[in-house]
Amino acid sequence: MSAALPATIPSNLGEIDFTKLFAETTSPEAEDEIRQQVDNLLHQYRLDDPTQWSQYEPPGIAWGLAKLCGRIERTIKSAQSWSLNSVPAVGTLATGQPVAVIQTAPDDAVPPKDHTVIVVENGTFEFAARLAQVGVMSLLEFDHYETFGMSSPATAQILCDIAASQSIADSSLDVSARKLPPGLENLKPLVDATCHAIIAFILSHEYGHLLSDDLASHHMGSDGVVEPEVEYEADAVGAAITKCVIDETTDQPFAAVLGPVLYLAGVNIRDRLNAIFDPDDNGHPPADKRKDELLEVIRSVLEPKEKYGTYAERAATAYKQVMSIWEHIEPVVRTERDELQHIRDLYKDRDSDLLMLRIFAMRSLWSCYTQSTADSS
Repeated sequence: MSAALPATIPSNLGEIDFTKLFAETTSPEAEDEIRQQVDNLLHQYRLDDPTQWSQYEPPGIAWGLAKLCGRIERTIKSAQSWSLNSVPAVGTLATGQPVAVIQTAPDDAVPPKDHTVIVVENGTFEFAARLAQVGVMSLLEFDHYETFGMSSPATAQILCDIAASQSIADSSLDVSARKLPPGLENLKPLVDATCHAIIAFILSHEYGHLLSDDLASHHMGSDGVVEPEVEYEADAVGAAITKCVIDETTDQPFAAVLGPVLYLAGVNIRDRLNAIFDPDDNGHPPADKRKDELLEVIRSVLEPKEKYGTYAERAATAYKQVMSIWEHIEPVVRTERDELQHIRDLYKDRDSDLLMLRIFAMRSLWSCYTQSTADSS
């Protein structure tokens, strides 16, 4: 798993001219030289150190995580009220789930016992991308229809696909991206920045736990119960850091607020799906309450307050719109629970074509949803 690199290193990664580096690949000698330069870069940034990085991430993902962690750590270092005594190891696991957690390593782990580890499940990235598109488009659709819950078929289908894939596999890896409608391509920078903000918020939230020294509730083998105030504080830290990351990397400041709020909408949807198929308390406060606490922090802490207060209201509208669309989908999930549960059981057996099961579940739920909306109209 990757140690989050020193703050000065990841920013240098952005200055590497890879276009120039690979432009003159015209001979075996040039290829050898380029390969050596890449190996040197891997060594320079410790990406070839198995005690620092897992072997799951291809270099592009590893560099991306390193750059993001470096920006987060640079933000923490620049804040007088925060102190990060040691950097965590950060890496991904290939479960497909859209979660991250900070823990201390067990006895047989690499890095060594009691080293802090942030584990990012690889489903997080696709989940963030789909939520970003749903959130931006649903906000635009609310502005058009001026009614909560009304949306385009494309937006509803993404949420349906998320519901089906999460129901049977707890993953959104196979939920396809949709092109933005013609004439709305100008929204792509906001969608991309919002996706980046979601991932930044997820990671920054885990750094917030480290800053608050509340890892006891996240230790491997613990009961997983978390005091609500612990989550609210980590969300507040995550929001502040995310603002700095987005300010540094994009020209879309609204994304710094929209991303974290949309992520909590996604958490809410996952929690409600879990309540249908596998009722269990996940130990965290309700996502609605976390959203309310987060918006209050954004309004009262982020500067300039007037601008971020406006962003908070728009993000709250996006959250309500996404959840209002979900209110039309959830009854269909409940009606089709037994069929989805059957597919879920087949999926757990691992004897069937898993990709085909996920695709079948998505198509089946969408068909039931469209039939339901046609019957009610």
